[in-house]
Amino acid sequence: MVEGPTGPIGNLSLIMISEHRLDYIISMLDEISDKGITSIAPKAVAYEAYNDSISERVKDTVWVTGGCDSWYFDESGQPNLYPFPPQQYLRDMRAPVFDEYDVEPRRNVAAE
Repeated sequence: MVEGPTGPIGNLSLIMISEHRLDYIISMLDEISDKGITSIAPKAVAYEAYNDSISERVKDTVWVTGGCDSWYFDESGQPNLYPFPPQQYLRDMRAPVFDEYDVEPRRNVAAE
């Protein structure tokens, strides 16, 4: 579940990937707890931009240009992989960008 779609990264250790993703998730959980957030979901614009960037970038990878045939390919015919360099992955996982999420704070029932 932690690896999810576009989770496989062919040029980093799965242990390292999992550790960075868990740190990212814990950062989100801390923010949820600290700010009393009841729900959090990616904004549609951020979700679409991320997926569009992956779809565009994956076209230049060896998975597509090298004629590979692998279980990484989904029904669209494109590999469902993170196509960016390891350094970008590590930057992406450094900390959540909460501007890219819709958050709903806990209602203050006592004030009502």
